[in-house]
Formats: sequence, structure tokens, C-alpha cells
Amino acid sequence: MNRQYLEPVFHGRYPEEMKEIFGEAWPDWPQQDFELIRQPIDFLGINYYTRNVVRHEETSWLLQAVPVRQTQATYSETGWEVFPQGLTDTLVWIRDRYGDIPQYVTENGAAFICVPSTRRSSEASTSAATSPGRCSTTSNGRSAIRSASASCT
Repeated sequence: MNRQYLEPVFHGRYPEEMKEIFGEAWPDWPQQDFELIRQPIDFLGINYYTRNVVRHEETSWLLQAVPVRQTQATYSETGWEVFPQGLTDTLVWIRDRYGDIPQYVTENGAAFICVPSTRRSSEASTSAATSPGRCSTTSNGRSAIRSASASCT
């Protein structure tokens, strides 16, 4: 998934698999397109949310792969697996494959329902219990709520 965007920028071509995946629908791209795409860049912005573990499924269109839910994993409210090691793996993979260009994590996180903590004041707990907010998990594993009436830490 990532290579379809990164290969043209860093190597001036699409991955060979793209032609196999899309068959006749995959065009022959003009070389001048790649010359425009493959311009020097100052940094790479990365959005990371989850990983996908997949298994082969011959009848599954387009990639012949289907997701496999990890039974021992934690999942967010959006159904995404929480897998922090995946961010590190992605950053290292990009560095090793495309060079040591500055990388900025521009988006990451997860949505969770906040459960009020007994450590909060009764007012905040009551407010959170009656109108639970949406939480997002930060890179250090703490939750940050998006609600004016309560807070999660």
C-alpha cells in the first residue's frame, strides 16, 4: 500500500505489482510524469493508524487478501488494532528503503470511549459518565479526551 505512493517519488516508477493487480486497467505512464513526480523533497509526512494482518483468499478482489483479526490485540472504537510497534516498523522501513530523509508523523492516534476514573472530582466523573467523550491515544499510551465536559489522562 505504501509503495504505490513512495516508489514514484523516490525511485521514479510504480511497483511492478501494480500492473499485475490492475491488469489491463493499468496504463503505461509517460516518463515525463515520473520526472515531474520525482523531484527532491524536504521531508516526508506520515500518517499512521493501524496495521493489517492478512491472509490469502483467492476469491477476494482486488488483492486476493482478507484481514485477520488478532484475537489478543486491543482495538479502537473504529475497529483498528492498536499496534504501536507498527509506527516504529514503518519509520525504519521507510528510512532503510528510501534513505534518511526527515520524517514527520503528521497524524496518528485512536478513538476510545473514556471511562471515568475514581481519581477525578465527582463533578468531572458525573459529567463524563453522563456524556462520555471520545478519547485519542497519544504516542506515550495515554488517552486524551475530546470533550469540553470531562478529561481523561
